[in-house]
Amino acid sequence: RPPSGSSFVPTSISPRGGEATELLVLAWKGISNSHRGSLWRAAANLEEVLAHHPGEYLDLLDCHLSPDVEMNIQLDVGRTFSNHRRFGATGDAQRSLQQVLRAYAARDTKVGYCQGMAFIVATLVMYFPNQEEAFWMLVILFEDRSFKEYFDPDLRGLQSLCDSLPVLLPRALALELQAKGVDATHYAANWMLTLFSASFECWAAVMLVWDLLWVVPPHMAVLLPLRVAAALHVRFARTLMNCRDSIAALQFLSKELPHSLVHRGLLKALLPPKEIVKPYPQGLPFFHGRRPPSNNSSAFPVQIAYGYGAVVF
Repeated sequence: RPPSGSSFVPTSISPRGGEATELLVLAWKGISNSHRGSLWRAAANLEEVLAHHPGEYLDLLDCHLSPDVEMNIQLDVGRTFSNHRRFGATGDAQRSLQQVLRAYAARDTKVGYCQGMAFIVATLVMYFPNQEEAFWMLVILFEDRSFKEYFDPDLRGLQSLCDSLPVLLPRALALELQAKGVDATHYAANWMLTLFSASFECWAAVMLVWDLLWVVPPHMAVLLPLRVAAALHVRFARTLMNCRDSIAALQFLSKELPHSLVHRGLLKALLPPKEIVKPYPQGLPFFHGRRPPSNNSSAFPVQIAYGYGAVVF
């Protein structure tokens, strides 16, 4: 069990008015890699969170985890960004990745460890080499910005997120994809669970999404990946409409689009600041309960592309 007193009180910054707009525009224009960690740290108010939880990270590392959780973490650590110089067999980041995942599994036994979390933590470790800092950034992301809703044990949160995608698409495109039998869970689930870090070739585009999720209002951050996914569908609507069947559409969405068509400039053009903070329709399934996955497990395949994405700075 987690140590007593481990409850988390969100303390991230919620800038108002012009300050919020200024931060959003700054992130949208571009943050240098050397300043990225500083921006995230300030937006998350990490120093205050650390001050409120002294020693808790080390206490969590002493907690006992089930053999299954330990095994799953160990398995995924070895195949997360395996081509990256810091996460390969001789890299220095694998240990940090493993320890942060273990600590979070101890903190939140309901979530424990789920596929996809390793890529999120690995991305944080790139910019926060200190394990304790990376851990609390994960806690802020999951608990203050609500991303742990993606990882509930039966994946209802992720299912409802994928169910919400057609609502944000033009009706003709949504109906065409439905007629072809194209289910967002077959490709977008990977995008959401890893915040695009395991699927998209252009790291600058992935980092644009990450920069934005730290500077948008916390309650809007959890739906930012959905907005990105919808914008990409709209941009390539003609291609999707012309796909001859579901196989061709899924090939385009899971391979061609993330591997070769998405770049930072494209995302900036699709998502100007006013679009990023535009209110979401109240009818989104994500707002109204959680639909469980189909009884047919093959209808909800979450395949994480381990080893993909050789990120080099």
